[in-house]
Amino acid sequence: MSFETTISHEPVDDVPVIVEWLLKMHVDKLIDKILPNPHGNWQGLTYGQVVVIWLVFILSQADHRMCPVEKWVGDRVTVLRRCTNWEVAPNDLSDDRLEIVLDVIGDEQTHHWERLDEELGKRLIQAYRLPSKVGRIDTTTFSVYHGEEDPSGEKYQLLKFGKSKDRRPDLRQYVQALGTLDPAGMPLVSATLRGSQNDAPIYLPLWRRMVATIGHPDFLLVGDSKLSSLGNRVQLHLEKGYYLTPLAMTGQWPDILRQWVLKPPFEIRDIYLPDLDQEGPAYRGFAMELGTLAQHPQTGKMMGWMEQVFVVCSTRTARRQIHGLHARLRRAEKALDKLIKRPGSDAKELRQRAEAILSKNKVQDYLQVTVREHVTREKRLKGAGRPGPNRPKQIVETRTLRLTAVRQMDAIKQAEALAGWRLYVTNVAPEAMSLEQSIDYYRDEWQPERGFHRWKRGGLPALPIYLKYESRIRGLMALLSVGLRVLTLVEFVVRRELDQRQSKVAGLYEGNPKRATHRPTTERLFRAFKGIVLYSSQTNGQVSYQLSSLSDLQEQILDLMSLPVDLFARLVPNAEFADTS
Repeated sequence: MSFETTISHEPVDDVPVIVEWLLKMHVDKLIDKILPNPHGNWQGLTYGQVVVIWLVFILSQADHRMCPVEKWVGDRVTVLRRCTNWEVAPNDLSDDRLEIVLDVIGDEQTHHWERLDEELGKRLIQAYRLPSKVGRIDTTTFSVYHGEEDPSGEKYQLLKFGKSKDRRPDLRQYVQALGTLDPAGMPLVSATLRGSQNDAPIYLPLWRRMVATIGHPDFLLVGDSKLSSLGNRVQLHLEKGYYLTPLAMTGQWPDILRQWVLKPPFEIRDIYLPDLDQEGPAYRGFAMELGTLAQHPQTGKMMGWMEQVFVVCSTRTARRQIHGLHARLRRAEKALDKLIKRPGSDAKELRQRAEAILSKNKVQDYLQVTVREHVTREKRLKGAGRPGPNRPKQIVETRTLRLTAVRQMDAIKQAEALAGWRLYVTNVAPEAMSLEQSIDYYRDEWQPERGFHRWKRGGLPALPIYLKYESRIRGLMALLSVGLRVLTLVEFVVRRELDQRQSKVAGLYEGNPKRATHRPTTERLFRAFKGIVLYSSQTNGQVSYQLSSLSDLQEQILDLMSLPVDLFARLVPNAEFADTS
């Protein structure tokens, strides 16, 4: 009797790890709780289960496109079924189903994504004991190539032309806002807004959503200068919130800053930071407490409250700004030298060209350009022929242009003195926040930016956007914000564990296996599981499985993540492992 054996394999990689994190976060249960039930013809996985499988694909492959998902699932059906205990089928993740999920999540009438943010945020804060003393809000823009004309203004409600942070004002865009919690930068709320949206009105609605998620307003909100509008500060103070923000350099504030820096009302203190390896102070500055008056937004009556104003100079920023100023001056003078050598004959045109050079290099206040016309008169014989006493003569005028550029040393010295200085404002009392603490808080403003980087050029890319329907764009960004929580949460848990153990993990860097770190990224931790394979052999109807053996590094990562040691062994009923060393 002859037996034919069929051997096949499925890639496992990081799939069990990502599935476990999503299930621990209860993503499937929360989505099924929030979204309405699918229509009667819907069979197979629920909305929540579809989202979990799709997020596994997105996080594992760094790809949000819908078209490859069905085939990807088909190549891993056994692995996905055993990881989730669901009857996963490739057609559960077809394009049509994914589009339906996006439409439901991104429905602008129901705002399901807001409730998802709140429910998921509450669970993560409670389950992982996330600190909630400091929150941050920031925005960015995502440019798209949706070029259809919209003369009526009805086709695109989300995708608009606006001030592009990608330096692409020629493209339509949408604004993405993100609210995070320190110290991990954990995303708490997100919002997908019109591309023409001004940043200032974004803060209060997002802050209120953060308050609803955290359960109280007693936390410090840190934002950029758009948060500093008087309307935002008034409302936050009335609703018992706390803020720290740089003041926008508009209105009277530039003159006030100049006066306080050039003639300080208080002694300027040097501030040293131990984590910065540099000679001299990292910052300089002083603090003062001032009363602020504003109209009550409801009653219209004048109201007042106390604010601290921090006058702070970053010495590193000051050096960079001074270096940039002198570099621009040199470029402008070099370009003006070419004009001096060939000034031409039109004084108006020469002046315009010189002013354009000053404007391009932003040195109008530091270089004074003068155009003078020099006239010389010379007697010359008139007409042709030999010179003689009776030969008629004429006066010939020759006009030449002279261009001079002189540095305005007083203005340059003042700019150097003001370099690196900014004003920050907070309604936190002096005994609760010192100048040094305010600097520490604002130095961590990179946290939302890191999430934006992951969405734009990192391991969770949102671009390019192929979706045409705006509800699907909102739904996609809601899903990517869940994925961003996974990446942030894994880092928070692993780094906290390494800090407690006072340990490091090595082997995460390709080409340098001995390099160790106490701050690994989630992307590198997930990548460490690449190459794990589930083998199956079928003989006479009997199927047996073997799994690649886990390395010491992979077992260490599971331990740091507090995941079950048998997470991968569950894929193999008889717990057989293949030696892949």
